[in-house]
Amino acid sequence: MQQMKNMIIGSSIISLDKINSTNSYANQLSVDKKPISGTVILAQEQTEGKGQEGNKWESQVGKNLTFSILLFPDKLRADHQFILSKAISLGIIDYLKPLTKDFSIKWPNDIYCNNRKIAGILIENSVMGSYLSESIVGIGLNVNQEYFSKEANNPVSLKALTNTEFVIVDELNKLLECLDIRYKELIDKKYDGINDSYLINLFRYNEIHEFTSSGIKFSGKIVGVSVYGKLQIELADGTISLFGFKEVEYVI
Repeated sequence: MQQMKNMIIGSSIISLDKINSTNSYANQLSVDKKPISGTVILAQEQTEGKGQEGNKWESQVGKNLTFSILLFPDKLRADHQFILSKAISLGIIDYLKPLTKDFSIKWPNDIYCNNRKIAGILIENSVMGSYLSESIVGIGLNVNQEYFSKEANNPVSLKALTNTEFVIVDELNKLLECLDIRYKELIDKKYDGINDSYLINLFRYNEIHEFTSSGIKFSGKIVGVSVYGKLQIELADGTISLFGFKEVEYVI
């Protein structure tokens, strides 16, 4: 177990060789013994790594960053919980931006380089009353992996983009520092800055593109994201429609 001073995210790091899922481990850890907020569970290998909607996250052993962060944002309103997703997404973008300007956040929280996915986020929140009591933030970032299965959804890695072999532990430390800065902005309720930065970095923001919803293709322009996390798309007639997760798909 390693600790990073003066940080919330990264205040404690638990490193494991092999585990079914870091999110599942974090959940059980919270039940057995409540650790400090910001505890990171890092795994070299996940046998049942989780993606959105029960999808599996593909990752070769020791090649990528696959970890979960256990947080207790107990002053964050449950109906405003998407701001946490925004902050975490921005932390990853902040870490990646020195490499190339082509990174963006594909709503709700996938990280893309142009039209290829380099990272995914899975957040599992627990609510007590009107506020979050616990958040488990799972992150998968493709670092040194070069080959992916044919079933993977157009993935890319840092090595593929830069032709550089990265030292995993060094990249973890850099990423945790960026995540910690954004999380502290959230704790300090600097929501306007987070919201503005999220839109600036949003994939295809304010551009006319094609989407599909309920099997119907349409053209529209992403103009924002509601406080509840719904995607706001302006249609050809000027009306704005709101879509929840899995209610709309990008045509890429």
